[in-house]
Amino acid sequence: MLRVKEPEVTRPFRVPLYPFTPFFFCMTCVYMLQSSVAYTGVGAFVGLAVLLAGVPLLLLTGGRHEEGEEKGT
Repeated sequence: MLRVKEPEVTRPFRVPLYPFTPFFFCMTCVYMLQSSVAYTGVGAFVGLAVLLAGVPLLLLTGGRHEEGEEKGT
Protein backbone atom coordinates (compact mmCIF):
# COMPACT_ATOMS: atom_id res chain seq x y z
CA MET A 1 0.00 0.00 0.00
CA LEU A 2 2.74 2.45 0.95
CA ARG A 3 4.74 1.64 -2.17
CA VAL A 4 1.74 2.70 -4.27
CA LYS A 5 0.90 5.87 -2.30
CA GLU A 6 4.49 7.01 -1.71
CA PRO A 7 6.78 5.30 -4.25
CA GLU A 8 9.61 7.85 -3.88
CA VAL A 9 10.16 7.24 -0.15
CA THR A 10 13.03 4.91 0.73
CA ARG A 11 11.96 2.00 2.91
CA PRO A 12 14.00 1.12 6.03
CA PHE A 13 13.34 -2.62 5.78
CA ARG A 14 13.08 -5.17 3.01
CA VAL A 15 11.55 -8.61 3.61
CA PRO A 16 14.25 -11.26 3.21
CA LEU A 17 13.52 -13.86 0.51
CA TYR A 18 10.43 -11.80 -0.37
CA PRO A 19 8.24 -14.09 -2.46
CA PHE A 20 9.11 -17.15 -0.37
CA THR A 21 8.53 -15.61 3.08
CA PRO A 22 4.82 -14.67 2.68
CA PHE A 23 4.15 -17.91 0.77
CA PHE A 24 5.73 -19.95 3.59
CA PHE A 25 3.64 -18.04 6.14
CA CYS A 26 0.40 -18.71 4.23
CA MET A 27 1.22 -22.40 3.80
CA THR A 28 2.00 -22.67 7.51
CA CYS A 29 -1.40 -21.14 8.32
CA VAL A 30 -3.15 -23.58 5.97
CA TYR A 31 -1.30 -26.48 7.60
CA MET A 32 -2.26 -25.31 11.10
CA LEU A 33 -5.92 -24.98 10.06
CA GLN A 34 -5.87 -28.46 8.51
CA SER A 35 -4.21 -29.90 11.61
CA SER A 36 -6.75 -28.22 13.85
CA VAL A 37 -9.64 -29.62 11.82
CA ALA A 38 -8.08 -33.09 11.85
CA TYR A 39 -7.57 -32.96 15.64
CA THR A 40 -10.78 -31.33 16.86
CA GLY A 41 -13.13 -31.86 13.93
CA VAL A 42 -16.01 -29.42 13.78
CA GLY A 43 -14.75 -27.58 16.87
CA ALA A 44 -12.08 -25.92 14.74
CA PHE A 45 -14.79 -24.30 12.64
CA VAL A 46 -16.38 -22.87 15.78
CA GLY A 47 -13.15 -21.00 16.46
CA LEU A 48 -12.97 -19.91 12.84
CA ALA A 49 -16.57 -18.66 13.04
CA VAL A 50 -15.74 -16.58 16.12
CA LEU A 51 -12.77 -15.12 14.29
CA LEU A 52 -14.85 -14.31 11.20
CA ALA A 53 -17.58 -12.75 13.36
CA GLY A 54 -15.10 -10.00 14.12
CA VAL A 55 -14.97 -8.90 10.46
CA PRO A 56 -18.41 -7.22 10.42
CA LEU A 57 -17.62 -5.69 13.79
CA LEU A 58 -14.40 -4.28 12.39
CA LEU A 59 -16.25 -2.90 9.37
CA LEU A 60 -19.00 -1.38 11.52
CA THR A 61 -16.61 0.36 13.89
CA GLY A 62 -14.38 1.62 11.09
CA GLY A 63 -11.15 -0.30 11.60
CA ARG A 64 -9.10 2.37 9.87
CA HIS A 65 -7.94 5.56 11.49
CA GLU A 66 -7.35 8.85 9.76
CA GLU A 67 -3.85 10.03 8.93
CA GLY A 68 -2.25 11.80 11.87
CA GLU A 69 -4.71 10.31 14.32
CA GLU A 70 -3.50 7.83 16.93
CA LYS A 71 -5.21 4.47 17.20
CA GLY A 72 -7.53 4.12 20.16
CA THR A 73 -8.51 7.78 20.32
